[in-house]
Amino acid sequence: ECGSVDVEKIKNYLLNEKHKVGWSKAKYLRKAGFNDENIDMLKDNLLNLACLGKVIDVKRAIHGDKYVVYGSFLAPNLKKVTLNTVWCIDRGKNNPRFVTAYPSKN
Repeated sequence: ECGSVDVEKIKNYLLNEKHKVGWSKAKYLRKAGFNDENIDMLKDNLLNLACLGKVIDVKRAIHGDKYVVYGSFLAPNLKKVTLNTVWCIDRGKNNPRFVTAYPSKN
């Protein structure tokens, strides 16, 4: 397993256009066709990026290491979505957990 993604985080943050921080990410992902009905598809795509994406930055922190992973996938609207995803491997753990994602400028 390449990581873990909390479905509630997707629903309440990444796809929530009313979230004070995540609203712009939600707008981007919803425009690509992601919604409350296909959260599992988004989750699977995020996990796939954790496995196959390109690590473009690593930050060592007191609680664990954070990795920024770049990649793209086909969205429900059949267009390519390109994201930077952030994953954290907490101290004493082996698998990364999903932190956030945002549209890549690459």
